[in-house]
Amino acid sequence: MRPLVDCTGYEFFMGEAYHASGNSVAALPKAHPSSELQVRGIVIGKVSRRIVSSSAAEPPETARLKANTFAFTQACRNFALELSQSNLDGIYKDPSSLQRALSLATAFQYTAYGPLDEHALLQIDFWFVLWFSIFNYPDCGEFSARDLKAVAGLDHQGPVGEEEILKIIERVLDTGRIEASRGILSDEVYARLVLVSKFHQSACCQLANWAFLFLDTGHIGRAYFNSKENDQVVLLAGSDVPFLLRKVEGRDCHQVVAPAYIHGVMDGELWPDDNESGVKDITLV
Repeated sequence: MRPLVDCTGYEFFMGEAYHASGNSVAALPKAHPSSELQVRGIVIGKVSRRIVSSSAAEPPETARLKANTFAFTQACRNFALELSQSNLDGIYKDPSSLQRALSLATAFQYTAYGPLDEHALLQIDFWFVLWFSIFNYPDCGEFSARDLKAVAGLDHQGPVGEEEILKIIERVLDTGRIEASRGILSDEVYARLVLVSKFHQSACCQLANWAFLFLDTGHIGRAYFNSKENDQVVLLAGSDVPFLLRKVEGRDCHQVVAPAYIHGVMDGELWPDDNESGVKDITLV
C-alpha cells in the first residue's frame, strides 16, 4: 500500500496529476547561448515568508536524530504562529478550504499513481487537524492543555513562555511519554495522541528538508529548503507545476531554484485562458 504522505516530494511532480500551466505547451526557444534557455511563463507572485527547519540538509545520522526532530518541531510551531498572524481569507474563503490547503501543503494530494480518493483526503485532513492543533498550544482545540501538560510531565504555574511551550510540544509528540500517560488519559485522547505521534514521525522524516511558504498573494505551499524570501513563483508554459526562480544579480535572467506545490494554482487557476495575457519570455541560466 502506498503511503499517504510522500517520501521525496518529486514523486508527486511526476505523471499527469497537476496542470498548473493549463493546457499550454512549451514554445521552441529562440536563438540563445548554449548556457541559457528562453521559456514562456507568467509570474504569479513571490515568496514573502519562508519557514524551514534549522537542521534542513543535515545528514540524518542516528546521533543527530533527536536534534533534527526538535528543529523540525520548532519549524512547525513557527508555521503555526505565522498562520495565526496571517490573513488568508482572500484566497481560502472558508475554514474548510483553508484546512484542506494546509493539510495538502503538508501531504500532497496526488501521487505518481493518480489523485487520492476522497476517503484518503479526509483521512489526511483528520490526521493533520489533530497534529497541527498540538502546535497551537495552549489554544489546541482538539486537546485540552491540561491533558497535554500531563503527558509532558511538566506543571508550569501561570503563563508559559515560548521555550516552555516548545518543550511541552516536543514531549507530547514522544511515543514513550504518550504510552506512559495512558492511565491518566481517556481512551479517545490516548488514541488520538498515538495517531499524532505517528503522523509527526512520518512528517519529520519526509518533510524536514522542505520549507513552508507564504506568497505575497496570500497563497501557501512548500518547496525545498533552498528557497528564499523574494524568490519569484512562476508558471512555465508546458510545465505541470510552478517553479521558484531567482533573479541573477545584474542580469536579466533567472536561476531555477526548485519545483513547488502552491495550493490553489495546481489546476491552472492562474494560467490565462488566452495563453497570452501576462505571459512573457523568461531567460534561465
